[in-house]
Amino acid sequence: MEHGHFHCLRQPCQIAPQDGAERPSLPAPWSRQKPLLATASTIVDIVDMATSTVSTRLDDSELALLDAVAAREGFDRSTLVKLVLRRGLDEMRWDSAVQSYRRSDVTLSRAAEIAGVSVLDFQGRMESEGLELAYGEAELADDLSTIGNQ
Repeated sequence: MEHGHFHCLRQPCQIAPQDGAERPSLPAPWSRQKPLLATASTIVDIVDMATSTVSTRLDDSELALLDAVAAREGFDRSTLVKLVLRRGLDEMRWDSAVQSYRRSDVTLSRAAEIAGVSVLDFQGRMESEGLELAYGEAELADDLSTIGNQ
């Protein structure tokens, strides 16, 4: 078993030193968490928890690129792989939610759930995706059900 998990916040921040020096100030609850690793666009929070090992094969050019980016950003290879995987999964979730909403397969609240964002966040990004708000009785019933389950 390996240890370590990260949480990415999609907001710009200052680069935080990795030697235990002062980190950027963040809104609660993040301000009380363990030390952060940060790049110009992502904060990575290392949390102690059991994880599973996943392996993959990379060709020489992919491995060289991975190592070059890890060195430039100050991450070890494993942390960078987790960061890239998390970003890729977030992007895939978003794309799936957008496409499902565009086809009217899901309601607004379900699309936000698939994307892993709040309904307000999803709505805020709809224009950039060329989506229009489609809100009818089915969506209202779904939203009321979601609110009732919280």
